[in-house]
Amino acid sequence: MKPVYIAIGANLSNPKERLLQLPTVLAKHGVYVRAASSLWRNPAWPESMGYPDYLNGVLDVEFDGKSADLLGILLGLERDAGRQRNERNAPRPLDLDIIDFRGEKNTSAKLTLPHLRMSERAFVLLPLVEIAPNWRHPHSKQSALELLAKLPLKSLDAMKFVTHISL
Repeated sequence: MKPVYIAIGANLSNPKERLLQLPTVLAKHGVYVRAASSLWRNPAWPESMGYPDYLNGVLDVEFDGKSADLLGILLGLERDAGRQRNERNAPRPLDLDIIDFRGEKNTSAKLTLPHLRMSERAFVLLPLVEIAPNWRHPHSKQSALELLAKLPLKSLDAMKFVTHISL
């Protein structure tokens, strides 16, 4: 079965503990983590807002369902964590994005696959390279490592290792 990758992040309400608990929480919903990147600290955007730094990572998961079903689970977990979607780029206690679902290409009002801006984000690509350097973007066909190499050095310099996620 082709892989499913989820980008994880948080910058409120004890983000490190929340993200380290995700494999256990996801398993309760039938989403099983097969591989996990490290957690990485990076500045919130836009930097001028003074929001707390984010912790980010990527999970390779096994899920026996459709992308829409997985999206429903992830949105529910975000809501349970207290996330409110009333301001763009606002701080959040949990941010879960499907970045690739078995190579599916989808553009709908609720879900775009692969994730629309993943190729521009060091906080997605660096953790993805840790667990799947040869993963290929379904549209560009470039590997995660090739996409990461195209990013400005400034965005990579901002990334700081925090810890590993235990499975």
